[in-house]
Amino acid sequence: MPDKVTDVNKMVTDAHVLSTLAEQGIDKDYVELYEDYSGKHPSTKIYRDRKSDKHIAVIQALPKVNKSGVKICGNSPGETTVGWTKHGNTFTSTPNMFEVSVKKTAVTINLDGKTLKFSPQLYLESKETHCNQNPDLIDDPTNPHYYRNVLEWDYGFCKRRLRLIEGAVLGSWVFDANPEKEVRIKYNQSGDFRLRLGQYKVSDDEEIVPSVLEG
Repeated sequence: MPDKVTDVNKMVTDAHVLSTLAEQGIDKDYVELYEDYSGKHPSTKIYRDRKSDKHIAVIQALPKVNKSGVKICGNSPGETTVGWTKHGNTFTSTPNMFEVSVKKTAVTINLDGKTLKFSPQLYLESKETHCNQNPDLIDDPTNPHYYRNVLEWDYGFCKRRLRLIEGAVLGSWVFDANPEKEVRIKYNQSGDFRLRLGQYKVSDDEEIVPSVLEG
C-alpha cells in the first residue's frame, strides 16, 4: 500500500481537481503534484494517484510559465503579473513567451530567436496623422484582472493600443468617432516574421478601413 501524501507542497489544493477526484472515486490523500508548470509544458500541471499510478492533467488556456520556467502570471503574492515596465523612455515586457520593447512608436518583438520590428503610420485620406510620441501606460480597458499591461497612443480621433496577456501581444485601433474618411495604416515591418493583420488587411504590411464605424 503506498503512503499518503504528506508533503504540503505536493498536496492537492485546487478545488476543480478535488471535485474531479471525488467524482471519479479517487482518494485525494494519495494524489500528489507530479509535475508543475514547466518550460516543457507551460500550460499543463500534472497530478499522480499513488495507488493506481493514474495521471491527471490540468490544462490552462494560457501559459503560466515561459520556456525557461519563469512564471508569467499568477494570483498569489510574489508571482509576477504580465505587463510592461519602464526604463527611461523605453517600455519592456515582463516575463512572457516572447520579449517586447517599445520606444516612442516603434515596437521590437523577439520570439524564438527571431525578430520583428514595426512602427505604424496612420493616414486619414492621404494626410498622415501623428500621435503622442511617448505612449501612456494604462490598466486593461477590457479585462479588470489585468493592470499596467496596455500601452496607448492618442491620435485624436482614435487610439492605438498594444496589449500584453499570457502568451500574446495584441494590437488594436480604437475609434472614438467616425472620421467619415478612409483610414490607412502602414506598419513599416522588418525582420523575420510578420504581424497577423485583421479584416481590413490589403497587404502583409497595410490595412485600409474604408468607412470607420459604419453599420
